[in-house]
Amino acid sequence: NEEKYDFITMGEVLEHVEQPQQFLNRIAQLAKPDAYIYVTTCVNAPAVDHIFLWRSTEELEEMIQGCGLAIVEALRLPYEGKTLEQAVAQKLSINVAYVLQKVAAS
Repeated sequence: NEEKYDFITMGEVLEHVEQPQQFLNRIAQLAKPDAYIYVTTCVNAPAVDHIFLWRSTEELEEMIQGCGLAIVEALRLPYEGKTLEQAVAQKLSINVAYVLQKVAAS
């Protein structure tokens, strides 16, 4: 079934799949051209059930954009009690949420 969707949401899924780039590529295929895609995941958050680990928000965002998705809005929430800069410097976990859309074909 190649049905296309207006809205796709993934909460805390990407870090649990072996090949998140392939997963995002498939999500992009399933989205209508004007669809919104909402994704939450984490960066620098090693855990037993986290199969994939991004070391920076930049690394994750490059993967997202490499899948033909544009970041419409981004929310980066650092480790509790720390600034984003402190979390990056100390390699603490960062929770992220993105509103994405497909990049318009030219």
